[in-house]
Amino acid sequence: MIGSESGITFGHTCCMADQREDHCARLLSLAVHEFRTPTAVVSGYLRMVLRHFGDGLTDQQRKLLEESEKACGTLSRLLSDFSDLARLEQGAPPLTLERLPLGALLAEVASNVQEGVDRGLSVEVDAPGGLVVEADRTRLAEAIGSLMAAVVRERLEGARVVAMARPASHDPRSALIAFGDADTAAGLLDDAGAPGQPFDEYRGGLGFRLPAAARIVEAHGGRLAAPVVERGRLSILMTLPAAVGRAENAG
Repeated sequence: MIGSESGITFGHTCCMADQREDHCARLLSLAVHEFRTPTAVVSGYLRMVLRHFGDGLTDQQRKLLEESEKACGTLSRLLSDFSDLARLEQGAPPLTLERLPLGALLAEVASNVQEGVDRGLSVEVDAPGGLVVEADRTRLAEAIGSLMAAVVRERLEGARVVAMARPASHDPRSALIAFGDADTAAGLLDDAGAPGQPFDEYRGGLGFRLPAAARIVEAHGGRLAAPVVERGRLSILMTLPAAVGRAENAG
């Protein structure tokens, strides 16, 4: 009888927890919706002033208005990321899976990373051609782009940043991708089987992109870790299930 009552209590507790999570997700979605309207209004008025009254502004006034409009754009992007995270928190996103050559996907994403361009930084890719994953191209590319941006963001001018992928030596069914300085990425892959530090998805500077990236990787059956922080700068190790065989578009 006691066991039966314990089971009922545990089930009730789990149900209450699920209801709270669903309630929080709904609040997140509502908050995003409510913030978007005033943000759009303020941004619209700033653009109107600059367009119609710009000739009568001093250089200082124009600079202040342009900075304000830029800040509205940043807030709008944060709200968009917040909205994506709210949807991900409501459950695993629907994935359209296909077999993808991981090296080609990494190269495609790296070519579009804008973080660090003003400092002459870019992401080099080192990956074997036969490494294949089964993934949603759009979703996984979005997550990888966020991870690359996070690593590049903390590098100084002149740093060599790489995304290095290899089959996992400790588990041939897994693919490993290390994001970090060139001189440490190989070490991250060599030590991948050892316990590492948990991934800090709330590390600042990228809004809600890192939590969203973590949810997307988890939805693919993967995981993230931060086994090394180089002189205080972030490195990331991502593990994904590897597909057997070659991707159809691997060439």
